[in-house]
Amino acid sequence: MRINWSPRPRAALTAFSEGGSTSALRLVSLLGLLAVAGCEPTKDDCVFGCGNGSGDDGTTETGTTDTDDPETGEPPDTSDSGGEEDGSFDEPGDTVAYEDEDGEVFLDLGDASGDESNKDQEFLYVVVNKGESALGYQLSYITSESAEGPPPPAVSARPSLSPERADLRDAIRAGRIGPATPPPPSDFTDADIGKEETEFRVRSSKEEEDEFELVDATLWAVGDTVNIWVDNDWPIDWDYDCDGVPDQPDARGANGFDNCDLSVIADAIDANIYPTLSATFGDVPDVNEDGKVTVVITPVLNAMTAFVEDEEDIGTLVRSYVDPETDLNDYDISGNPLSDEQEIIYVFAPDANGFANPAARTTVEAYTQMELLAEVARGYVWLMSYKYKVIDGGGDPEDAWVLEGLSAMGADLTGFGAVYYDDVWDYLDAPNLTALVNTDDSEVINTQQWGAQFLFFRWMYENAGGIISSESETPGAELMAQLIQSTAAGTENVEATTGWDMSKLVVGWQVALATSGRTLSSGDPLVDTTEWPPYSDATTITAPIESPTSGDLYGANGYQTGINVSGTNVFMEGGTTDSPTENETRRVITSGADFSTLVTGIDYYGYVEGGYGAQVVRLADIPYETATLRIDADGSDYAGVVVRLEDPTDVNYSVENIFSSTDPSSLELPALPSDGSPIYGYGEIQPPGATYVVTAEDQTAAEVVDTDRWLLDLSDRTVGEEVNVAIHLTRRYTDASGSEGPSDIWLAVVEEDAVPRPSTASSSQSCGEPDVIEWQFPSTVLDYLYYQLFLSGTSFGSSTGDEGAEGEGEGEGEGEGEGEGEGEGEGEGAAFAACGTKTGETLSCAVDWDRDEVPDADEPQPKTFLEQLDTLACALVDNDEDGYQPYDPESVFDLDETDSDDESYYDRARNLGGRAVSEGEEAFYFGTLTGGEQYVLVVGAGSDEGAYELQVRQVD
Repeated sequence: MRINWSPRPRAALTAFSEGGSTSALRLVSLLGLLAVAGCEPTKDDCVFGCGNGSGDDGTTETGTTDTDDPETGEPPDTSDSGGEEDGSFDEPGDTVAYEDEDGEVFLDLGDASGDESNKDQEFLYVVVNKGESALGYQLSYITSESAEGPPPPAVSARPSLSPERADLRDAIRAGRIGPATPPPPSDFTDADIGKEETEFRVRSSKEEEDEFELVDATLWAVGDTVNIWVDNDWPIDWDYDCDGVPDQPDARGANGFDNCDLSVIADAIDANIYPTLSATFGDVPDVNEDGKVTVVITPVLNAMTAFVEDEEDIGTLVRSYVDPETDLNDYDISGNPLSDEQEIIYVFAPDANGFANPAARTTVEAYTQMELLAEVARGYVWLMSYKYKVIDGGGDPEDAWVLEGLSAMGADLTGFGAVYYDDVWDYLDAPNLTALVNTDDSEVINTQQWGAQFLFFRWMYENAGGIISSESETPGAELMAQLIQSTAAGTENVEATTGWDMSKLVVGWQVALATSGRTLSSGDPLVDTTEWPPYSDATTITAPIESPTSGDLYGANGYQTGINVSGTNVFMEGGTTDSPTENETRRVITSGADFSTLVTGIDYYGYVEGGYGAQVVRLADIPYETATLRIDADGSDYAGVVVRLEDPTDVNYSVENIFSSTDPSSLELPALPSDGSPIYGYGEIQPPGATYVVTAEDQTAAEVVDTDRWLLDLSDRTVGEEVNVAIHLTRRYTDASGSEGPSDIWLAVVEEDAVPRPSTASSSQSCGEPDVIEWQFPSTVLDYLYYQLFLSGTSFGSSTGDEGAEGEGEGEGEGEGEGEGEGEGEGEGAAFAACGTKTGETLSCAVDWDRDEVPDADEPQPKTFLEQLDTLACALVDNDEDGYQPYDPESVFDLDETDSDDESYYDRARNLGGRAVSEGEEAFYFGTLTGGEQYVLVVGAGSDEGAYELQVRQVD
């Protein structure tokens, strides 16, 4: 199937999206005939894949078409793949789109000209799961081909409602609860500030819709379009003339939060948020006819997540909520008991000390200069949507995922979108774990992350001219208004408004994320941007710092709007001054969508959430001259694109090729670039191997767990040079059902000579005395050498008690923790003695194999990798307890191994760490190594098995 994304009249677009696969085929065939007739759309008009790809000069090249074969007069044979595929590969930047047939696709990676080998090429595989359920799949390289078939239809899902919300909606539809008809509101002025009080009903539970607190609040700011109230349970200083000196400081300590902050907020809403969003989206409802929106600041929202059961929820915050279905309808003691009968936005309070929520603190500066304005902008969009969808249109409220995406756009367009940058980083870190069409959480109160939704609607906003074929000077605003004012909701709204099938939009969007920052050798973008519209670079706002007029982006001078998908994103403060400053702790650096890698010899399984989740995979280490990518999925209903990358000049990865867990060889990593470019290692913790422990009496089979060794050679660096490295180990899926890789994986970095290095030549019985025990590493070993030579799969922890005990007990020293073998604490009992006790005399080699004056029977038997390091360290100083320095776990092991939580380490400001699967921890190491030395990276996983990926790079 040829997938052509060129603009066409709206009627044709709608037919395309409604007609499904058959209509698409007919339309594409028609376009093929038009191309033959000389009516092919021009490059300037083309959007999302009109041609085959971009060559080195950035021009669009012509790929295969659906026209007849010139020699036979017959239609071309397209039976070279299972599923549908579009185009072929000839140059870097070429793209081939595909859709599945019953879960299976065979995609030809071969060079169309036939003069290049796939062995020298790499590709980027992008998959989008159109179905509701998660999709597991396997990728592999083969040489065979398969027949095509029609793609299955896409699935459209709508969110479910809670019983309370369903009852309220039914009551509104039945007319039992009507639109709010409150008494005439008061006309507040500045004279009422600090004096006027009233009560609000504020939701106090995420889960229970009928739980609320009756909050008494004081009016602290009055604008032309907004009144701002603060919960009386929260401190705020009163500065009468805003001279910087509070006239009535709050005795509870307000940390600088005062009425003047809120006066500036009101000015920013009047000059910036209200007119900007009205011009972009439409009108705000006004059921109480006061011409204003009410903002209520209350710590009730902060406290909702102060106590959470799931560790993943620690630090989450209900930042704001808007519930027009409740507040814009009549108060009813049984049917609608929480209604405040007005347009109202509830916002969390600035909690610098953590009084309301110790895990979610916010400085007053960040709150008043960015976060509060972002939440107000978000609330305005929610209110606007409800007006058009429900009050005017008589339909249902918009789906939360659309509302949150459009609300993020509202914050961004007014200059306050930086509050979403953390969400963006987290989404790009593992896009396969997040649904775009999120129907699991349709409630008005949630702590979901909405980075995917912000990115999706931002991309559509920037490329609206092509998507909706608009000739408007502001096509983005036109699209936003149509989405808000449409009576449709969810995916139906997006498809009806744009005229495009949802899956095609999402594939185009994902290509923009996956290829962001990637270029050809010419410096041009990797893919033809007329086919695959990219993101624009973010821009910096210039706005007046005083006396703003309506439409000025007041409050956001020097702030960022837009998103750098591959670059630096800044969180600014001081937007009403001429010298705004960056809050560097909130900086976010991104590098497009993260990817995993398919290499030969290690099974690759992917897993993608439903609801248009997506995953990106680098296709490398192709073993065939002409290869086919085989995609076998545990389900169907997926589509995507494969992009040919620029041919690599140097191989930047190594693949494990060691079969036996008893083989102590190290795998050499590529040379580490000094410019920060990453190198990779792809390995797999295999099932245990075996050896035999021999004694004078018998020999006993013993299990040897698999550990991997990677050699990082810095001998090419200046001797003594400090080399800061960041090493990130991520786990992979082990099957198409989404089973995740080794949960107890760990990483250690040590000097090469500090790790036991047995060999078949040096580790064997060489004693010529009678009655010696014969042995030969690795098939047979002496009892104590089993513990000293074969690396342990346990990082550090208890070695007392039963043989192989894995660190149970009260945490002490390295952290608290019970559990198996992750070294998160030292168990109770005698400390491990790493040094053997010397006899002071030379012993026979029959009883002292290594002739170190420590009898074999008294040699240390380390049970953990850390104990093995200490044992060798002591042996290297002739078992002198005073002469050796025990290793500190924090200097050896990854941060995830030594900390006390179960969350993967990450640093958004430096674009480090993150996760690849949903549960457990990855392994992240940061340390300073020394030029001229060689280091071994040891990977262990206890008794677990599975594949993993290493990324190593030098950092500042």
